[in-house]
Amino acid sequence: IPDSISFEHAAAFPVQVLTAWHMLHTSHQTGPGQTVLVHSAAGGVGIVAVQIAKAAGARVIGTVSSASKAALIKEYGADDAINYVAGDFAAEANRLTGGRGVDLILDAVGATTMDKGLTCLAPFGHLILYGRAGGPPEPLNLFRLFEKSIKVSGFVLYTVTAVPDAMRRGIEESFKLIAQGKVKLLVGKSFPLAQAADAHKFMESRQSTGKLVLIP
Repeated sequence: IPDSISFEHAAAFPVQVLTAWHMLHTSHQTGPGQTVLVHSAAGGVGIVAVQIAKAAGARVIGTVSSASKAALIKEYGADDAINYVAGDFAAEANRLTGGRGVDLILDAVGATTMDKGLTCLAPFGHLILYGRAGGPPEPLNLFRLFEKSIKVSGFVLYTVTAVPDAMRRGIEESFKLIAQGKVKLLVGKSFPLAQAADAHKFMESRQSTGKLVLIP
């Protein structure tokens, strides 16, 4: 653990930061001129993905469920925030991009977002599904991909652990971004380990932001 990172922040680091980094830089080559849409942008992976995408030079649009979360993700670098409770995120993403759509979507929700997400991808766009918090999506009709030559892929961090060089690069590059002040880890709340059940209830309430940490 680098001296600049506390033990609590280090505990929050591995899954959220490396998941975000590898989706943006291993599964996809994120760079200047691209637009990235991050679902659940105020969550653990989301809030880091917003920052890593911005550090790569991309425009970032985040989806959130409340005005307070919208303000939070803008504080962490998002260019635009879409309240998906108040309206159609895909229609809004298309409006924000002048009808072009976004180059990359990071989707951990699944059932309620993937199909709509395909409608707001730019030509040659890419949707990465890395979770199913909203339930598993419907089976994908591959002919939908033909419309704009888009692609859909899946991601899980455990795959990267089988490629040591890639894992090491992600760790080193992520620590570098933190040292440069381009990525800040957000520990939304800490709980004593004995209150792990309360931590789960808090997460399920959808009030949490950033990462929750259990303290032994």
